[in-house]
Amino acid sequence: MKPFNDSNTFATEFPSDTTMTVQQVNVVINRLLQLSLEPLTLSEYLNEVIFVLVATPWLPVWNKGAIFLWNEKHELLQLAAHVNLTPDHLVLCQQIAKGQCLCGQAALTKQIILSHSQSHQHTLNP
Repeated sequence: MKPFNDSNTFATEFPSDTTMTVQQVNVVINRLLQLSLEPLTLSEYLNEVIFVLVATPWLPVWNKGAIFLWNEKHELLQLAAHVNLTPDHLVLCQQIAKGQCLCGQAALTKQIILSHSQSHQHTLNP
């Protein structure tokens, strides 16, 4: 994606093979907004959010994923929600230190890191 911005406009250029429409984006955004209005715990809400995101056919993500929250007291990421992680990954990824594996690297650098496969960057492999 290449965001661009002039004085009054923000738009995002998507890959040409994406057949997404504004309506498809709005459906996902509306679902996430609906969830925020439901009487859910934070854990329930985050589990619903990750499910919606990995089930969105036009997002280039695997049918699995996780959401981590930063624990300031212990200074680490804690697994807060997940979809389709293996039991081994659930154990390995409960707590991630800054700089550890890809999620810890994202926390350390405060940048989004995209990885399309189980690469050498995933250091917490079972």
